[in-house]
Amino acid sequence: MHAEVWWVIGFLILTLTIGLITGRKMKDFSDYAVGHKRFGTWILVASVIATALGGRSLSNNLDFVVARPLVLVLFAGVAYLIIGRSLAMRMGKFMRHLSMAESMGTVYGKGVRYIAAIAFVIRSGGLVVLEFCIVNKLLRLFFNIDGTLFTITIAIFVTLYATIGGARSVAFTDFMQILFFGLFMPMLFVITYQKLHPPTNIIDLLLNRIRSDWVDIVINNRPKISSMVLDIATYVIPWMVSANIQRIYMSASVWQAKAVFTRAALIFTVVKILLATVGICLLHMHPDLKPSQFLHMITNDAPAGFNILLYIALISLIMSTVDSNLHMCTVTLVHDIIEPLTGSLKHKLIWARVATICVGGVGLWIAISYPDLLYTTFYHMLTFCSSMVSIPFIIAIIGFFPRTLSVLLGMGAGILVTTIMQYYLHAKWNFIFPSMLANIVVLVISHYLLPKLPHTGGTQDQEPLLIEKQLRKRKWKAYKEAIRTFCWKEYIRNIFPKKPAHFFRVGFYSEIYLCISLCYNQKLSWVYYFSPCMILATYFICYPIWHSHQTTHHKVVMHYIWLIGIFCLLFLPGALCFSISGYAIVPTIIYLLNIAVGFYFLPMPTASFMLLAAFVMTYFIAPYPPLALLVSTWGSWSNCLCLVVCWCALIKYISLHKTVKTLLANQLAYWHELAFYKDQATIKKIQYQHHLDILTKSNHQEDVLKKVCSDLQQLLSKPDELCHHKEMVKRSINSLDSYRTFLQDLAYYERDHITLEVVLVDIENMFDRATTTSKKAGILFQVAIYHTTQQKYLECDAGKIEYLLVTSMRLIEESKNKLLENQEIIRIHIMDTKIKYNVDSETKFFKELPAVAFVITTGIDKPRIDPLYTDLLEKAPGIVPNTITDLYEKEIMQIVSAHYGYGTITKQDAAITFLYVLPLHLSKIRDNVMNTLPFYPNFKIMETPASLQQEIETEDLLVQSTSLSRALVRDTILFIKKCHGDQKRASGDPFYTHPMAVARIVLMETQDPDVVIAALLHDVVEDSKVPLSYIESRFGRNVAYIVNQVTHMGSTFRLCPFG
Repeated sequence: MHAEVWWVIGFLILTLTIGLITGRKMKDFSDYAVGHKRFGTWILVASVIATALGGRSLSNNLDFVVARPLVLVLFAGVAYLIIGRSLAMRMGKFMRHLSMAESMGTVYGKGVRYIAAIAFVIRSGGLVVLEFCIVNKLLRLFFNIDGTLFTITIAIFVTLYATIGGARSVAFTDFMQILFFGLFMPMLFVITYQKLHPPTNIIDLLLNRIRSDWVDIVINNRPKISSMVLDIATYVIPWMVSANIQRIYMSASVWQAKAVFTRAALIFTVVKILLATVGICLLHMHPDLKPSQFLHMITNDAPAGFNILLYIALISLIMSTVDSNLHMCTVTLVHDIIEPLTGSLKHKLIWARVATICVGGVGLWIAISYPDLLYTTFYHMLTFCSSMVSIPFIIAIIGFFPRTLSVLLGMGAGILVTTIMQYYLHAKWNFIFPSMLANIVVLVISHYLLPKLPHTGGTQDQEPLLIEKQLRKRKWKAYKEAIRTFCWKEYIRNIFPKKPAHFFRVGFYSEIYLCISLCYNQKLSWVYYFSPCMILATYFICYPIWHSHQTTHHKVVMHYIWLIGIFCLLFLPGALCFSISGYAIVPTIIYLLNIAVGFYFLPMPTASFMLLAAFVMTYFIAPYPPLALLVSTWGSWSNCLCLVVCWCALIKYISLHKTVKTLLANQLAYWHELAFYKDQATIKKIQYQHHLDILTKSNHQEDVLKKVCSDLQQLLSKPDELCHHKEMVKRSINSLDSYRTFLQDLAYYERDHITLEVVLVDIENMFDRATTTSKKAGILFQVAIYHTTQQKYLECDAGKIEYLLVTSMRLIEESKNKLLENQEIIRIHIMDTKIKYNVDSETKFFKELPAVAFVITTGIDKPRIDPLYTDLLEKAPGIVPNTITDLYEKEIMQIVSAHYGYGTITKQDAAITFLYVLPLHLSKIRDNVMNTLPFYPNFKIMETPASLQQEIETEDLLVQSTSLSRALVRDTILFIKKCHGDQKRASGDPFYTHPMAVARIVLMETQDPDVVIAALLHDVVEDSKVPLSYIESRFGRNVAYIVNQVTHMGSTFRLCPFG
């Protein structure tokens, strides 16, 4: 046995070990089929690429270079891009399924499910057989030995870990295999390029090939244009290959599937370009080379050990394709054929494992017994499946549901066209697009010609696409706003380093690298050119010494010096040294480090612009030598490649570092804003406590209680006369009731009251800000906003409502592991409704106002909103929070209550729902002056000699003209002086002279003591926000009633602020 074979066996053992370890503790068939959707994005990307390449990728791609235009390579990943950016985003309704056939069955019925399942089993099983055949042929090619035993060994290894671990083993071994292939690809490219004789620039080779293709197709042979168009269409149209589409079902969400196929499209295109470049290099050396001789040319005169690495790389691709298709074939066979036929299948996981062993064994037997049959007949039959199943599945994804008969007719048309083009026209490649075209044409025509059935036709909007549309809209809005509000001075101030030590670091690094680079300078005159750079570097080093003594003007100048210094110290001198040194090793490394340092200290757009500017300036100052000098200086392309890889890794680390830093800064900013909000609320709460303490310390409360006790003692001393003192009993009860109400208000202010800063806000912009803030707070859920209300604006405290929305989403995020499974979308519904308020409980007068309902939920169904909500003004009992969640729920309910709204929180097994109903016009319910504190922190009474004289005159007049006592009048005037504090009238007089003047006017009409006292107090509730219950407990119910009515006068509809 060859020694190299032992390396292959070691690789197989490593693969088997990884497969068995990652596939442990398999619980059920769902875990076997999709691994419970717990895969990293890059794991699935590697699995997609490894499955798509296969063992024939190298020879097929080299054959492609000979037979087709090179420009087609650029379209290699378009199909994956379409799957990721468009189709995967529409597969939300299929994400809980386990296979493509199951998804098609839910749309088109059991018949189509059986047909699709059979097609997938034939295609997946056929690819397993083909890859087994390639193993045998490769072993004969590389080592000139019979590979039957080795093929059996590989088949046993792959079948074993696919049987034990299912999707998990397949995905992780694919990652390991594609990682090995990715490490091998640069070696293949470098070794092939080094064989070029004479040495040629690779860019020139590619340009010459594109030029020759243009001349051959467009100028000399125009009929080839149609063939090229069909080739492009074949590349662009997504083949819904079951093994690759299975990675969408293995994704945790459609967004992960989008990321998987988008990245796979880029990587697949790069791999195809590299393989095409290898083929061009070989054709340049041997123009008459046949596709079957490519592998011989690669392995001839290769370095020691290269052939075994090439063989292991191909074996890794073969194994990744075999295990993926073997797994897909087994899942489809058990889940979509055996289980539907038997009705119910017990021990489904055992059935899947037995089926895996059977499929692997049968595939191995066919590959060994009939290898030639596969390449002549069976390989072409595999294309039937793609042309037959892809179009119906794409149509189902888009949301168009034709009847089952139309789907079957389209499948038949696709098979017919494929058969004619393969066996009668002998087309080798371009038959795929015509067969798919025939499929969709027959399907659509038959759908509209045949009688329509219920639940067929039409399209539906997909929620992930709605979210993507809203995300794009928010991004464009943010870009436009950033451009509109862009300020250059603010921008450079933000990128200016906060630590003076950064100046020292940049200057010290620049001094060192400039000295080293000048040692490689071939012209002494360049020393004088770099002298200003040395001076600037010295200035940067000394900056930390005197920066604290700068004035504001000097700091603004330093903002510009920082930008100019980075460009003149890092980008421009590094590029000049790189060019004038003739690509010397040390200056090249220094230049790459300069770029990395520049990208570290500056934002990506600014650093990129500086890099481009330095490159252009260097081109005119010191033109770059030929790139061939770079290879000769560094010794080989491999050294250059290693340096570029290391530099890219450094740039990636810097980018990742800045991304994490930005993420942490956003979260820190969010928590800082939240802490500021909490601090402001705490300050206002303390101020409330201070003001309410002043109210409760007044002697009138004690006087009220003493009066009530005295009246009750008087009544109890004469029980026989109790019936003759009903008024006294009623007055005592009213006094106690008023005092009770006042105590309730005090408790409410102490516990739940919130001040608002009411403004008119745009509802859509408010939700956009809340969604952006939720992302900064680290909420991973996607947000879909269904804006069905006809209203555009809302009167509310925008900051508190945004806090309410973000907090609700945070509570959903925290409840993810407890109540929700596989729920990655928060749905926000904005709908119209009405609120019914009880304006006056005595007269039973109600008022309906338009309102808007916010429903924040994880449920899929559209929530039902009542057309009218009533009885919203009763104060909810205090909730004692036991957990952090209870505390947040209490806070958001306090915000809803402060807006005179309605709120509920519903927690179920399948969804969490927050319902908030807020009035559109809060100013019609709550006074704008309610947005201020009830009193000033320190009462400052404004008095003038004239106001004091008017106070004496008013007191004498009221005592003489009414039955009011002088003590009561004096106490009332003192009370309004304290309430109005240092308020002034338009004339400049103290404000409390206004209620005294009003009392005199009222006195001309009536001498009722309650009316006169109410005239003195008529502005107290409105201006100073003394609770109405306090007025009632101190001055009586009649006075409070009059004050309440006067406070509401002049507004269309205004509820009592404290009632």
